[in-house]
Amino acid sequence: MAKANVNIEDVVVFRKSVEMETYNLNRINKHLSNEIGEIIYSLEAEIKKFDTVIENCSKGITIASDKIHEEKVMLEEYYARLATVPKTITVIVRDNSGGYREIESPNPEYIALVEMISEIERKISRIENIIEEFQKLKCEAYDKRQIIIDVKIKIEEIEEELKGYFLRINMYSEEAIKRLTEIEEVLHEYIATQIRRNF
Repeated sequence: MAKANVNIEDVVVFRKSVEMETYNLNRINKHLSNEIGEIIYSLEAEIKKFDTVIENCSKGITIASDKIHEEKVMLEEYYARLATVPKTITVIVRDNSGGYREIESPNPEYIALVEMISEIERKISRIENIIEEFQKLKCEAYDKRQIIIDVKIKIEEIEEELKGYFLRINMYSEEAIKRLTEIEEVLHEYIATQIRRNF
């Protein structure tokens, strides 16, 4: 009978130990889930930031491309006008002797058109540089965004593995606790039977 009591105590201690370990593992699981959740949340926030950068770059490229189109239309108009304007003009001037003579001089209208064309071409070049910068920034943002997405996917995979691991442990623990409880009940019943037989 004393041996049976010792066995019950051992079973109870073991069952309580399993329950405590299960409780601790569940606390660890909850803590890990919270930590992983915060990491995933912060990664999603970073992805949104890069989405905004990519979207703004795309808008900037569209606006700049439209502006280049406008400038090129204007440029074509100026080139068309330039083709009809002579480079020089003939001016009749009076000389010292009182006579008149013709002098060729640069045409101010032609010079003005050439300057306007040069200014438009410089403006187009500046806008093209801006577009290039936008495209570079967009590519960098996209690459960094993809890296974060890959990291997020990997963390989510690990999270799923951990959930499966803790789920299996809980199942085994519950089964062990159930079996240990059954053993306790059987031992209690055995002791009760022994007591009834002895009295």
